[in-house]
Amino acid sequence: MEKDENHKNQGFSYEKATDLLVINIFPSRKGFGQFVFPKEVLLKQKILKTATTKGKMAIRLYPIWDKPTSKQAIETQKWQLEYFAKMNNTNNLPYQELLELYSKN
Repeated sequence: MEKDENHKNQGFSYEKATDLLVINIFPSRKGFGQFVFPKEVLLKQKILKTATTKGKMAIRLYPIWDKPTSKQAIETQKWQLEYFAKMNNTNNLPYQELLELYSKN
């Protein structure tokens, strides 16, 4: 989250955002994964702040092993999983899948 000129919390701005937001997920005993969100997707989902959108100060993430039950959480997971790569605890990284995620920009 960012602070405005009055030092109040506000959502991240689209203008200051990098082209990709990469978030690593490390749960216990379930492997790990990586979300790779293009800036444009975060804008479409109203996560980034613009002149007409407030943006979000935080987002909840739903990796493949989460089983959300609320309708909103299920819908959120649905779009998020398009930008998620599950990895296992070995050195076998899903290179092709990651390459596709990094090139969605």
